[in-house]
Amino acid sequence: ESYKEHQQILQRLVLSYLIHHGYCATAEAFASGTGLEFTEDVSSIKNRQRILKLVLAGKKGDAIELTSRLYPGLLEERPDLFFMLKCRQFIEMINGCDMGVPSTELNGVNSGPETDMDIENKNKFHSNGVSNGFVEEGENSEVQYSENRTINGGCRAPVERMIDFGKELYNYSQQLFHKHGNNERNKKMLQDAFSLLAYSNPWNSPVGWQLDPAQRETVCAQLNSAILESSHHARKPPLEVAVAHAKD
Repeated sequence: ESYKEHQQILQRLVLSYLIHHGYCATAEAFASGTGLEFTEDVSSIKNRQRILKLVLAGKKGDAIELTSRLYPGLLEERPDLFFMLKCRQFIEMINGCDMGVPSTELNGVNSGPETDMDIENKNKFHSNGVSNGFVEEGENSEVQYSENRTINGGCRAPVERMIDFGKELYNYSQQLFHKHGNNERNKKMLQDAFSLLAYSNPWNSPVGWQLDPAQRETVCAQLNSAILESSHHARKPPLEVAVAHAKD
């Protein structure tokens, strides 16, 4: 009996981990295979999954709009998180992944079915081909930045949108400053983002690390935790908490 109880505890920890990170299909299959009761709202998990997919794809504007639509007030109540998302949106506009206007994907066009692989393959959301600033020499070769890439290919309209967005972002930072006081983290975040404009090829610059798709994961995790917290769930899954305690 003791072994069975411990096994069930571990299984519940694994199930809560899968649910926390939005692995809906995997969580349902795991619950079915282990005989655990699955009481979570599937639509809620899939909503989070849709948002996380957009964030990891670099489409911060769409992620912000969908979050605001599905979870009204969440971002307004968390201005620092909202500011981080807007800074990342500005960076993705430079990266060519966010056009600064809502895409058709929010209306279900070209979105395709959501799968757990969309969330699990975090590091695979990157641009491909020379047109997006990467050069691939072969199927198995490492992806490298193009040395002659320019912001938005030098096209005037997207550059103007980006500049206007940058002005709005700066004004928002000033609003936060007057309302909440100085925030060194937000200040540095904005400076780093704006520093990208100082280089003709920001991908090959000292601040080019911001354009690495891996940088999307931090804001993705924070947004996911905020959504869960707003729904009265833990910000971190019990399994991660237990592992952290075990390491101490």
